[in-house]
Amino acid sequence: MRAAEETIRQGRQVIILVPEIALTPQTVRRFMARFPGRVGLVHSNLSAGERYDTWRRARAGLISLVVGPRSALFTPFTNLGLIVVDEFHDDSYYQSESPPYYHARQASILYARLTGAVCLLGSATPNITTRYQAIREGWPMLGLPARILGHRQVLEATARRFFTGESGQISHYKPIGAQAETIDLPPVQIVDMRQELKAGNRSIFSRALSDKPEEGA
Repeated sequence: MRAAEETIRQGRQVIILVPEIALTPQTVRRFMARFPGRVGLVHSNLSAGERYDTWRRARAGLISLVVGPRSALFTPFTNLGLIVVDEFHDDSYYQSESPPYYHARQASILYARLTGAVCLLGSATPNITTRYQAIREGWPMLGLPARILGHRQVLEATARRFFTGESGQISHYKPIGAQAETIDLPPVQIVDMRQELKAGNRSIFSRALSDKPEEGA
């Protein structure tokens, strides 16, 4: 939101790509509330006339931000400043049904280079190939060491209801800044499955993973 706001303040436009527009109504509402009258939508449920209207408004500079799936990348902005690819690991960014075949993630990276825009890739589970590309090419990487759960006011009400008072349990929520709260990331253990195979484990699951449900039971 802040990156988009700064881009628009500079007189440039923003493209926000999401895996599936129908799954992100909350995201769309937030952008529309933050930038009233400046947001356009692109998705398959729109009629040809509605899609043309968004295309025309974008080309005329009447909107500054477009939200949509991979096809939104072709919005005819004249001064593009930011491309955000949310959940960039998602397979839906690959156009495989009919030509032209392309991957919106890679196309976004190249498009940003051509236009001098910033390309922001976001994912909680980035695919290893893009992470390797980021390391090899020296891309700035911003990590989230904790899960951001949501706005503090909502979470405080939830915590009072479920983690204090009657239950007597203690909340694990932690404050971050003035607006949000976080919770620690789950512990991760890396298992070399080659060693599992040498130890006689021919399952697709490691022994550590197989043992955990039994411990919980």
